[in-house]
Amino acid sequence: MYRIFKRLIDIFISMICLLIFSPVFCIITVAILINMGRPVFFVQQRTTKKEKLFNLYKFRTMKQKREYETDELRITPLGELLRGSSLDELPEFVNVLKGDMSIVGPRPLLPSYKDFYYPEERKRFYVKGGLIPPEILYMNIKPSWDEQLQYESEYAINVSFIKDIRILLLLIIGLFKRKNDNYGEYVRDSLEKRGGNK
Repeated sequence: MYRIFKRLIDIFISMICLLIFSPVFCIITVAILINMGRPVFFVQQRTTKKEKLFNLYKFRTMKQKREYETDELRITPLGELLRGSSLDELPEFVNVLKGDMSIVGPRPLLPSYKDFYYPEERKRFYVKGGLIPPEILYMNIKPSWDEQLQYESEYAINVSFIKDIRILLLLIIGLFKRKNDNYGEYVRDSLEKRGGNK
């Protein structure tokens, strides 16, 4: 029953947020065009419930890739600001409205990671990927892959209205902590480096 109610909540929150943040969308769009040029949006295939593929939208935070540059060098000061404040994720409300994602849920990851989940971790695909991850419950803003996938699998198995409310209430604290910890500069290694499934 809650899973149906959860979708209605997703639609309501995403519509309200897209309306409220529309001026911010315009400001960020202009800032990206001035600082980095086109494209404004970063679009990438990700996986959601039942490992279904969809195109995830974010504001672009990196310069165009050159052969000699690492991802750390490609992040611009504007990109660090957008990441540190999570403003780069505002376009994901469009994904939520479309039904690709939920407001709360496991992080939508790359389809190329499909061979690198341990069997227990595949339970994360019981629910849709989310804009706000369950790691907020643990106040762990930079979890290891093992920690993140464990949190997500546990959430997917035990999803509930109370748990979602707790995650939403902790979001403001989590955003503040991310800002203080320079989250905007954080670039994590690929899941492939952890190794194959057990």
